[in-house]
Amino acid sequence: MKGQARLVSFLNDLIAVDSYGTVEIFESRTQEWYPVITGVSQSPSQYFLPMPFNETLYLLRATYFSESELELALHEMDLKTKSSHLASESSTSDLNLDPDERYHGYSITPSTIFIHNEMGRPRIQYNIFSQSWSTVPRRVPYLHCVLDIWGSASFNQRDYYVCRIKGSNDSVLLMYDFVCGRFKALAKTL
Repeated sequence: MKGQARLVSFLNDLIAVDSYGTVEIFESRTQEWYPVITGVSQSPSQYFLPMPFNETLYLLRATYFSESELELALHEMDLKTKSSHLASESSTSDLNLDPDERYHGYSITPSTIFIHNEMGRPRIQYNIFSQSWSTVPRRVPYLHCVLDIWGSASFNQRDYYVCRIKGSNDSVLLMYDFVCGRFKALAKTL
């Protein structure tokens, strides 16, 4: 493995994926890491997201092609056969996405992979069966006074964010209420 890596639990194992797409598995019995799949990319990705689902590990690689265009590559990995293949590629310009949006998470159904933006809402979807990319309308408006969002969670028709707002170095707990359709700063966080 080279440089930055992400850990994720997959089936009964712990795996690590580096920014080249190299996958290693942790053997708890011997307390050692073993290579499973060699890198899927010759150069490191600026952002990568391992997404385990059933017996398949999906790996989303994102690389900035230009300052405003992000290229997306979705790899499908089978750890049993130690094989991977490129399932699909797209870019943010093909999907007509805002270049300032950042992507922080995902959710998966049996037919669709959803990529969530920094507000915790699905913005990109990939249909596994038709192998096609599309966008999801933005349900939560983007606040231009927010500089960084470090985490988000949904609860009781509200989204909560730990973030930093322009003009401050403090982190703030921010809430978006879907019923009222507005944001509210709740408190400073530690």
